[in-house]
Amino acid sequence: MEHLSQILQKLYDDLDNKGIFIPLCVSNAIIAHKLAHKDEVYWMNFSRKVRERNIESIKDIYMFYIDFLPQIDIFEVTFLKQVEHLKQFHIFLEEILYKQKFFYKNIEAFEKNITKWMEKMPNPFILSFAKEIFIMTSKIKFEK
Repeated sequence: MEHLSQILQKLYDDLDNKGIFIPLCVSNAIIAHKLAHKDEVYWMNFSRKVRERNIESIKDIYMFYIDFLPQIDIFEVTFLKQVEHLKQFHIFLEEILYKQKFFYKNIEAFEKNITKWMEKMPNPFILSFAKEIFIMTSKIKFEK
């Protein structure tokens, strides 16, 4: 995961809109957890494609995934279904966008909120991985 942290640090450094960094990465952990958990090449491709886009809002994140996911080598139709699930998380992603530092200092509040929004996604691994990515990206953003 150390190499992943370096990949994400570079992405953060290259983003014009630093505020979108954490919701973008957490949503990636939710959508593509099968790839994102173990494949650093996936994260490098993800980062490269993010740099090519102007992502300013949660809606832009959705549009990014709709374009990005079909381009990956191991594309599965299920990934696009995950984008549909992500629409259910719109309010949660907005909360992350506007309460990043609060959630970073109160990880229990992050866990409580993400658990509430993930009730319809029974895979506990997704919750765990999303939390791990949240912590990693928060450290990148707030511990400089």
